[in-house]
Amino acid sequence: MITAQSPVQNAQLRMAHHYLTKLKKAESASRRGRENQNYWLNQIHQDWEQIKQWQAWSAAWKDTDLARAHVCATFPVDTAAALRVRLTTSEQFDWVQQALDAAQKIHDSKAEHFLLYQLGFLSLSMELPDQAEQYAHRLMECAQVAHDDFNVGRAYFLLGAVAFIRSQYEQAEEVLSTSLARLQTCAASEETGQVYLGLGRVANVRGDYQQAHRYYRQYLDSSIAADNEHAILEAHLSMSGIYLAMEDYPAAKEHAHHAITMARPLGISRFLPPALFSLAHGEKAQGDYENACVHYEEGIDAARAVGSAPSTIANGLHGLGQVKYFQGDYIVALSHFEAGLIIVREAHFLLRVCEIAHDMVFVHLTCGETEAARTRLQEALSSAQQLGTPHFMAKALAAAVALWQHLGKAEQAAAWAGLLSGYISQITPSLFSPAVFDQLEAELGKERYHEAIKRGKALTLEDTVSEILTLLNSG
Repeated sequence: MITAQSPVQNAQLRMAHHYLTKLKKAESASRRGRENQNYWLNQIHQDWEQIKQWQAWSAAWKDTDLARAHVCATFPVDTAAALRVRLTTSEQFDWVQQALDAAQKIHDSKAEHFLLYQLGFLSLSMELPDQAEQYAHRLMECAQVAHDDFNVGRAYFLLGAVAFIRSQYEQAEEVLSTSLARLQTCAASEETGQVYLGLGRVANVRGDYQQAHRYYRQYLDSSIAADNEHAILEAHLSMSGIYLAMEDYPAAKEHAHHAITMARPLGISRFLPPALFSLAHGEKAQGDYENACVHYEEGIDAARAVGSAPSTIANGLHGLGQVKYFQGDYIVALSHFEAGLIIVREAHFLLRVCEIAHDMVFVHLTCGETEAARTRLQEALSSAQQLGTPHFMAKALAAAVALWQHLGKAEQAAAWAGLLSGYISQITPSLFSPAVFDQLEAELGKERYHEAIKRGKALTLEDTVSEILTLLNSG
């Protein structure tokens, strides 16, 4: 039964619609140039307390108050970009979940599909793959019943991104490709851009940097064509990252500067920390340690302030630890690495676990802490084995070469170095130094060294990683 609205309730409803309209205008402005966007962002800033108040009012709807429920369901729909500027990811999640409950109450299937996708996407941002998968399956079921190919494509995207977070890269590529095929038939340019980003990330972790660059370029081009400021910002971050991997540091810094220039007017948001970290990575690679420290520290503070995903915070701590190592401050370097490792262990983010544990091997060896180095090497190898890509297995192998050399087992270290020589491009950025090859040659002599290198080139990464783990586990 629907109850009649009192004059007070009607006035409240008008106020809620008034502030909802302001949010919609801000959302629309985000796609129409920087000057227009900044004007409406300022308007939202001035009215933010009122906006929050009326969203909370709408979320307190009762079973008979369907007009109020309709407002609640509408708040995150068509306002996602504006809300990203003002809300943390967890706050956005709460608003969208409230909206979904309301949409289901008023039987608005179109809003329900949108909100299920948003909840899945936000779950990915919080690195909660199980939760994201649940929303993806709910969206898939609803979309298939409604013969909604667009949201079927979106559901496939969520499932592909879940597979990526779980380090299931073959599955991720297959499902993301299915998503792309579906979305392209719907002319969904914004969503296809997200799929290009996902496919680029798969190629990146596999070490196929040229393919990753092509996907990221497609994402940037499609975002510029759509005049989507937030997507352009994210695409610049991706381009910066791939140029770092390709060791083109000027280009990496250029894209990072673009991202920072776009992110700063938004205030402390989730976009700023990765942009600062990307710039700091480039500065670190070029030996500009002082500025790198400044940008890492600013990024870490900003990431904690907005509740960034665990891997984002760990990324900053890892980079800062590397800088401290290069500056000779090994104790502080280890403290940053350990803090980052704790975060990604708890989040089960194997990619970062492998990278940080790998670098800790080198710091422990520098400090003469052989047992600690062995322990971290076991963790790096185990993570790499689960990830199953040349990129991470090669990184873990590099740390094993360093440890075995340190233990005086130069013959075995040189054989593994022979295998490693085919994957040098996969190792950066890290604390590994190619000088280890010259050191091993000096220890063994030219003839023995080249014989060992030749034997190593006949090995495989999978078998060698498994062999080293067996050796470590046997004491």
